[in-house]
Amino acid sequence: TKYNNTEVNCVAWNIAFFTVVSKTAILLVQDRLSAVVVRYKFVDSSSFNISWNPPFTLPETHITGYNISVTSIMFNISEFITDTYYVLTAPNNTDPCDEISITISGYNGAGNGEMTTISSLYFQTAPLVDF
Repeated sequence: TKYNNTEVNCVAWNIAFFTVVSKTAILLVQDRLSAVVVRYKFVDSSSFNISWNPPFTLPETHITGYNISVTSIMFNISEFITDTYYVLTAPNNTDPCDEISITISGYNGAGNGEMTTISSLYFQTAPLVDF
């Protein structure tokens, strides 16, 4: 934000017009969390391992968790987790042609962070056919 790294002082006056000025402090403002960089691995025909590194935060400003949203034509999953990994398992009777999109965003006291989206994922691959 525009106020990040601003020098601030606290000034107080008393009845005798005596001024007290505090030491200079640097204002650090926690803005919205950055997007996470996601890694994923196709484990088998029915699951993906998804992981990421937490985005930068100021000291003592903790990430509360992550919002995960998985969407496709056949299903929608929304979860709030505290880990930096997620195992996505295909629901029963998933269509192998059903495209899956996964959105992940961090959450802390400043609110939801920027979203990272992975799209064009499929649980099953079509068999190789020779002509």
